[in-house]
Amino acid sequence: MSWGGRGDAFRQRRCATPWDRPFTDAQLAAITAPSLVLFGAETVVNDLEVAVPRARNGIPSAEVHIYPGIGHDLLWANPEQVIPRFLSFTDSHDPVRAHHTR
Repeated sequence: MSWGGRGDAFRQRRCATPWDRPFTDAQLAAITAPSLVLFGAETVVNDLEVAVPRARNGIPSAEVHIYPGIGHDLLWANPEQVIPRFLSFTDSHDPVRAHHTR
């Protein structure tokens, strides 16, 4: 693939992105906050065969959902499903709202 002379700049930027330094198992296990982990099944950013089990097994409180037919842009590609899922998750973990609904 030709980057039009920008290959070095692209590689330097790529090395500075967060997914080049995955969380360790200990770091994942230390996440105690309720966590919603959403993946687009067609993403090229993550290897879902690795990322999904790591999220499900590594983060004690994780809710993991995969959206089929969508890439890394899942929020923009499927807002009618992603936004309600996000709002439902935040509503279910809002201590103020949970207290008032009892």
